[in-house]
Amino acid sequence: YISEAGRFTDDAVPPIFFANRSFISLKNSKISSKYMKNVVNGCMRSLRKLDLSGCFQIDDDALIDVLNRCENLTYLDLENCRKISDRGIDALINSKKHLEAINIGGDYNITAQGLSKFINRFHGLEDIKVLNISGLNINDDIIYGIIKRCSSLT
Repeated sequence: YISEAGRFTDDAVPPIFFANRSFISLKNSKISSKYMKNVVNGCMRSLRKLDLSGCFQIDDDALIDVLNRCENLTYLDLENCRKISDRGIDALINSKKHLEAINIGGDYNITAQGLSKFINRFHGLEDIKVLNISGLNINDDIIYGIIKRCSSLT
């Protein structure tokens, strides 16, 4: 696996370097959404864990591409990916992914309405063991939904 890429940029390594990896951490990288799409093309079936936390340029389009192409993804860390919004959350809901862990904490463009929709409609929420929503707008309905649907949280 590849871990802790630091201040990695699009020019640092060709995307083919990530081919057939099961775990990629590009945490705090300065990669673009376009670069991420190229990375995903090389590891569509093998990628199980993806950490993009702190990647400020990653947006909904990159998330949608990851969700559409990485069929075996079980771990997704998008903490502080500030361009992720309710549109990305809608794509996550529609993706039918079987995630065990998701981190969307600090993604301040996700509204309480978008988060509520995720909590109430994401089909695999019962199987999620780790859910980070810190820093998001949370209301009583969201808390109730988590209590009701997130039975596997550790």
